[in-house]
Amino acid sequence: MILLDLALQGYRDLSGSIRVRLQSGYNALVTPGAAPETVVAGLLAVLFGRRDKSPLAGKKSGGGVSLMGADGLTLRAVRDFGAGTGQLFEFMRDTRAFSPLAADAAQIEAALRGRMHLPSREVFEAVYVVRAQDLPSAARAAAAKPESEDDGPPPDPEVLKAKLAELDRTLAELKRVEALEFELDGLQKQRFDLEDKMKALAFDDSELLAAQAELKRLAYLEALPPDFGARDDLYRKLVLRRDQDLKRWQAERTAMERAGVHTEVAPLAKDWRLWVGLAVGVVAVVVAGFQHGMLRYVALADIPAFGLATLVVFRHLSQREAQDRLRFRRKLSDERQTKIVARDAAEINAVEELLKTAGLTSGKEVQQALAMRAAVQARVQGLAAEAERARQNPEVAALKDERDRLMTAIAQIEETLAGLSALPVDRPHVQAEAEAMRQRLARLLPKVAAAPAEERAPLSAWFKAALELMMSDPDTTARILSERASLIIRALSANRVVAIVYDAGGDVVMRTAQGGAAKWATMPDSVRDLVYLALRGALILALDPKTRGPVLAYGLAAALPGGQEVESQFLSTMAQAGQLVHVVRRADEAPKAKHLATAEVSA
Repeated sequence: MILLDLALQGYRDLSGSIRVRLQSGYNALVTPGAAPETVVAGLLAVLFGRRDKSPLAGKKSGGGVSLMGADGLTLRAVRDFGAGTGQLFEFMRDTRAFSPLAADAAQIEAALRGRMHLPSREVFEAVYVVRAQDLPSAARAAAAKPESEDDGPPPDPEVLKAKLAELDRTLAELKRVEALEFELDGLQKQRFDLEDKMKALAFDDSELLAAQAELKRLAYLEALPPDFGARDDLYRKLVLRRDQDLKRWQAERTAMERAGVHTEVAPLAKDWRLWVGLAVGVVAVVVAGFQHGMLRYVALADIPAFGLATLVVFRHLSQREAQDRLRFRRKLSDERQTKIVARDAAEINAVEELLKTAGLTSGKEVQQALAMRAAVQARVQGLAAEAERARQNPEVAALKDERDRLMTAIAQIEETLAGLSALPVDRPHVQAEAEAMRQRLARLLPKVAAAPAEERAPLSAWFKAALELMMSDPDTTARILSERASLIIRALSANRVVAIVYDAGGDVVMRTAQGGAAKWATMPDSVRDLVYLALRGALILALDPKTRGPVLAYGLAAALPGGQEVESQFLSTMAQAGQLVHVVRRADEAPKAKHLATAEVSA
């Protein structure tokens, strides 16, 4: 993250307004009309807000700063100290204009922290702000009120104690929330594992439901009895036998009817041959009775005449007998047809009624439908048996009981977490705020007897910030910072001091080129200042370039034993890590600066 520009108006001793543009690398910010500490304090107030949140009534005061992250994201924070308001803007590349992003103080802080990796004010000052009053040689100045503190009456220690107690309670609740969330994650994992086991043992009823749906679709076959297949086969045979018998009967009947055409008998009285024979015979007999002699032989003509009549009578009788026999045969034929039709009519009609109810016609359809129904019924029965076995599995029942127990515990934890949802989510910020509150309270409360202040280096807040930003354990952090500080101290001391060892407990040991060693308590003030700067610079160089912030420095030359030379050496080294803003009154106070920006005061 680097600063692109800074604007201030009416802040502290700044009577007018200033506006400057800054670049990456070593910047010399020349402020002839304002004290360097005013510019740095104003920049911190724009970034983090004033410590005193009350508006500056009747005073036109405010400022703005633009920042660009490692990914090119550009944000601009604007504060109106007079009204006590602020706003954060984001630069939109497509429109090439700033768009409002947040107006609430908490939202501004969250956005800067999340999107620009800007730490809390306490951490930022402990890491990136390097001032003369922070040097060990200026211990009395360091014990006084910080230059970045806004003017105002000192706070009431009792109020600070109450706020600190509230912050401690909040931290305890946040710790409880973390423990509950950790426990909840473990229970959820156990639940997921149980559900996976239950899923592996459970019966998948989707296949059973599909089979039941298919059986329901075949419900129209319920009209058919279970033995309908055998009955249908018999029905087909009965129909075939009936049709064959009827076909044979029809052929016989046709032949019989054809024969019956020639056996029709006319009434005997209407047969002229009978009457002719009788008449001729009678006439012959009568004539022979009245004649004598040879003429009497005329009577012999009655023989053929009566013979013809007799023949006609006998033929008629024969035809009548044949006709009676035909009628009898017809009667027998009709009775046979009736028997053929009635023989299996009950079974055939019953089967045909069932087929009509089921909507089936051909025997092939019947066989296919019955086979399908039997297969689906068998499938449903088999799947139902499997489902019942799965439900009766004792292992599944035990897993269900365990899952119910876990769900009860999960519900209780979630209910507890819901009651704690109003807590702030940024625990590091709350910790930093509590630590800052303790430091302010420590400065206000009477000092109790303790070990001499100079027994340890004044780096406790700095090391806590290092642990937060480097995100490593204390021993590893101390080792890395010691290695980098040893490289810096060689340059600052012209190789007279070759090593610095800082341990996690706060003890500092330096080693000289001649092989000597000294603890912090025995170091001269001039060496302490150099060791302090080396350790401060080591942390800046050790941070990730993507999250590293700009370094702000002022007033070191007047307090260091080497003066401007040591200051320039140190600041040039820091500028290699990213952006450094050296706030000075005159340009010649920063001879090694790569970029010069003059903040002229305008009305």
